[in-house]
Amino acid sequence: MFSIVVAIGPSSDKISLLYKTKEAADSCLGAIAEAVEIAMLNKTEDAAPVATLNDDFGQVVIIRADKIHAVIFEDMDLSAESQIERGLHQARTQAKAQTRASADPGLRASQIVGTGAGRGPWNG
Repeated sequence: MFSIVVAIGPSSDKISLLYKTKEAADSCLGAIAEAVEIAMLNKTEDAAPVATLNDDFGQVVIIRADKIHAVIFEDMDLSAESQIERGLHQARTQAKAQTRASADPGLRASQIVGTGAGRGPWNG
């Protein structure tokens, strides 16, 4: 699955389009690039070129090319792998922190005092 997000207008509102194949997403990117290129070459004309975009899930978007501020292309399968890697990195970081904390004399002392080890009025 592939996603294309187009930021448009003065507040950079976002339009998200989804495609099942890379070829379909590439076709959309090509249409956007062509319209933007024409808009950049013809800055003096009042009628800006328009890009008509259709995604694989029934969305149809018609955008004035001179209003496009940014386009983000995402391979969602690779993004999923990226999220997994970030999660694994976080888990490794937490494991290192726990190892360092258990070796830290100040933290170890506070853990021993904090547990009480059978001391106190409630333990008889």
